[in-house]
Amino acid sequence: MRRGRMIRTRLAVSLACTAAALVAASAARADAVTVWNATASNAIVTIAGQPPPSATLSFAIVQAAVYDAVNAIDQEQYRPYLAAPRANPWDSKEAAVAAASFNVLASLFPAQVTTLQSTYDTYVKNTVIEAGDSRLPKLRGHVSAALHLLGAVTHLTHFVERHESGMRNDAVERRIGGLVRREDVRDITLNHLLYWAAQFMRRGRALAEDLLPSYTNVQVLEVELADDLTLHARPAALIVGIVNRYGTPVEMEVDGKKCNAASILDLMVTVGSRPDIRRFIFRGDVNPLRDIQLLFRSGVGESGIDGLPPALSYLRSDS
Repeated sequence: MRRGRMIRTRLAVSLACTAAALVAASAARADAVTVWNATASNAIVTIAGQPPPSATLSFAIVQAAVYDAVNAIDQEQYRPYLAAPRANPWDSKEAAVAAASFNVLASLFPAQVTTLQSTYDTYVKNTVIEAGDSRLPKLRGHVSAALHLLGAVTHLTHFVERHESGMRNDAVERRIGGLVRREDVRDITLNHLLYWAAQFMRRGRALAEDLLPSYTNVQVLEVELADDLTLHARPAALIVGIVNRYGTPVEMEVDGKKCNAASILDLMVTVGSRPDIRRFIFRGDVNPLRDIQLLFRSGVGESGIDGLPPALSYLRSDS
């Protein structure tokens, strides 16, 4: 009886999330939601084979993410489920539906990343934006190639772990060894698949860096730390949290030395080598810079994480 009530409760939650997502996405292209609902169904039920109780929760997570993403573009017309991502009113709702669905499904089912990436690529290709910028399909091709190569690495690694671990009996080991040599698997994995995945990522990085100025508003921000504050590990982690939330590169400069503000290690090494510096320079998109400026105005969170302004509420949930 209790199990039945749990299943009904989870089903109700899933249906509520689905309905909310459809309401929030009403202004989005009709097939955006239906396409990604079908993709979610295939990933959750057909491929992963989740039973109804687990599948219900997975569907709910996907739909809640879609709702929050589209609702953020509507400038939070409705109350968000978790924390509304930063968005502009002119952002594409279709892209928000696709990105939210893809990111959640890829997190829930990492073994399906290559399949999900192909679905995402198929959905976004030949869009108006992509048709106007030849660099976008090239970048997508580099990302897709790298992910497919890494997917092959995953399968071969699984093969070695399961069949070449030395835990099976000698007859089975000899039989498998006669079909596939372990040395060949290692050579293909290291010298072909991983090598070319790295090559695609390196070449794709140059494309991505060339694209960023066209699709971000790069600015320079100078902030000063109050005399009674120190940029130690906790406020540094908040800076990293802001940068990683937006996913665009932010460079931090401390007395002429530059570092990646998305890396806690890089940031701490740079700040630690110049502990007396009070002025910091950030370069990056206006969105993370706006939140970094707000963080410094709020005393870098040293009065307590709960004392941060509402615009930085996502840092409380991240912590």
